Amino acid sequence: MEWTIKPFSRSCAVNGAPFSDGDEVICFVCQENNGDISRFDVLKGNASDFHPNSKIIGQWKKKISSNSSKKIDFEQKLAYQEEFFFSLYEGEESDEKDILKQLFALLLEKKRILRSFERKNAQKQKFIHIKSKKEFWVSIKDFPPEDLTSLENVFGMFV
Repeated sequence: MEWTIKPFSRSCAVNGAPFSDGDEVICFVCQENNGDISRFDVLKGNASDFHPNSKIIGQWKKKISSNSSKKIDFEQKLAYQEEFFFSLYEGEESDEKDILKQLFALLLEKKRILRSFERKNAQKQKFIHIKSKKEFWVSIKDFPPEDLTSLENVFGMFV
């Protein structure tokens, strides 16, 4: 499985229209039939016309802004990561989603967005979203080193 995710696009995956300052874009992460993971950036208004030949794993919204401070960028990236984590609980379950859930739960716990609580058993860990108090059960698994090494690109997609 290949986890290479392209950086943010400057045009819509549906119609090729370039993004402008103030546009709202939905960033979709999809799994191809061969297991590869891809990213597609779509203008919010074109989202209903987006029909990939792959399974949507998760998504987040991004607002295009040419002038932003580093603090705002950091807060926006946290919000994107949080929204992406929530979206992993929608749709079909998969091994890829389990890997991403576990890694993003740990990342968001470190950033104090989630808090870990008791384990149901050796395979599940409960995390609670601090603001909403919503509970998320996350599979706890050991991953082969090659899967973890290849995932570094997934964390770079929130730019």
